[in-house]
Amino acid sequence: MPPLVVVNLRARRVARDPSLVDALSRLPARVVTTSSLDELDACLEAPPPSRVVLVGGDGSHLAGLSRLSLSGPLPEVALVAAGTIGTAARALGSRGRVLEEVQRALTSTALTRRATIAVERDGAPRLVGFTFGAGLVSGYFEEYDAGARGLGAATTVALQVALGAPLGLRTARRVLARVPATIRADGRELPGASYSLVVASALRDVGLGVKVTYRAGERLDRVHAVASTSSPTALALAAPRTLLGRSLGAAAALDALVEALEVRFPAPTRVIVDGDGFLTARVVVRPGPELPSVGVGLRVATRREPRTLRGMAGLDDAGRLGALEGALLEGRDDEVMQALVRAAATTVGTPIALLSLVAGRVQWFHSHTGLPPEIALSRATSRCSSFCQFVVRDEAPFEVADARVDPRVPQQLVERYGVRAYLGAPVRFRGQVLGSFCVMDVVPRQFTDAHRAALAEYAAQAGARLGELHPPAADAGHRRRDDLDAARERLRGVERSLLELGALARLGAGVDSLSSVEAHRALSVLRELSDSYGDVLLELRSVRRALDTLSGAEPSLAASPSVR
Repeated sequence: MPPLVVVNLRARRVARDPSLVDALSRLPARVVTTSSLDELDACLEAPPPSRVVLVGGDGSHLAGLSRLSLSGPLPEVALVAAGTIGTAARALGSRGRVLEEVQRALTSTALTRRATIAVERDGAPRLVGFTFGAGLVSGYFEEYDAGARGLGAATTVALQVALGAPLGLRTARRVLARVPATIRADGRELPGASYSLVVASALRDVGLGVKVTYRAGERLDRVHAVASTSSPTALALAAPRTLLGRSLGAAAALDALVEALEVRFPAPTRVIVDGDGFLTARVVVRPGPELPSVGVGLRVATRREPRTLRGMAGLDDAGRLGALEGALLEGRDDEVMQALVRAAATTVGTPIALLSLVAGRVQWFHSHTGLPPEIALSRATSRCSSFCQFVVRDEAPFEVADARVDPRVPQQLVERYGVRAYLGAPVRFRGQVLGSFCVMDVVPRQFTDAHRAALAEYAAQAGARLGELHPPAADAGHRRRDDLDAARERLRGVERSLLELGALARLGAGVDSLSSVEAHRALSVLRELSDSYGDVLLELRSVRRALDTLSGAEPSLAASPSVR
């Protein structure tokens, strides 16, 4: 019997590319399409072939595995991510390259025995999948389902929760609210009466790099279960440890490999299984059938960054970054600055002009004209993929006539946005080069001495305007006590980090074609902070209370775009 390929027509990638089904139908396999659970059940009613390829999202994979498990041991199965996120499929190697991965699944000899979970609910068919969750998990998906979809949107919600809980923001409180429940693990009842987190999984990474079930897969006959009764703040402060694959520590009421996890709720409560929500008053999670998982991962060549991107310690000079205060980074829509960038584009004859402020991890577009919509939405890109970093690093103009043949520049900009020519001049503020006033073109070109002189003048005017928008404190008598100066500087550094995380998350949420790249960048930044994240936030709250006591209100972190 030939392999069976089951394609969910409602999966995001399939719905967007109707030609994909035609291409799949020409493969040496029986290809069936479905758009409902009834159709899925119908195509899987007969004894399955020895190999089945499920093409869809997390819900499709959950439904397919659950139906296949009714016929006995699972056949060889390949999960291909074609939905919004595809957590389980990605954990098993899929990267959403549907046609290539299905072709590989039909011929691959790479098989791995994988653990699954079996979820039993009163009066409902058994589900076979990978991750069960309640409390935080359920609240997270409610917040995610209410807004935009995609990896970028998912990352944005995660950052709002992780960064907003210690500050008491509404979204974080709602997602992390405790749920009344009674939990028994292998027959032993836990002492808690309500839980902010309950999760059991066969995957170490339950999504977005969160490895709360870091021991999953150690044994195929056990499920890694974690539960917490901690407050939203305590749980959020412990959460960054999961990005490193560590235990929640004291925040965990349960952290063990178990044979059975039973959760009872006083009333029907929403739980999550592989991203799908179900109402139930009782649920039991056990190890599911072993999954012979077919390898579909493709090796992708990676481009080495030019050597000129290394050795840029000057960009991270403490004095320079210290001048990039939150109010300066958040400044936008100033009519004078907008007039300057429009005038520069007209003078030089380019479609794009902007004032870029180069921070620790991103470059911010204070004012701009002609940017692609996705970048105009976030007003930022990663610093490492920018031209403006070279202006700041060298504190001198930087010019590119044809980016395609210039080894100095990051080629991802050239490939993704079609930037071909660039001319930038340094912008100075309080003695520091904070950014670049620049113009860009989508065709190669030579700039003239008149263009260079005009841009230098615009850059000087931009620096002067920043000084007008952000004057120094008029009365030095209101400065804080000396023993708080160091803490204030660290506070500003944390604010900058939160602002940068927010920009990367918004860029990831802005456009589907960029969401995966930029969302992973946001997560990588959060991982960089994770070792000291809890300590810094605790210090931040302490410092803010001291500052408020001494002299009234300070600029609030609640205004940061990452925690709105």
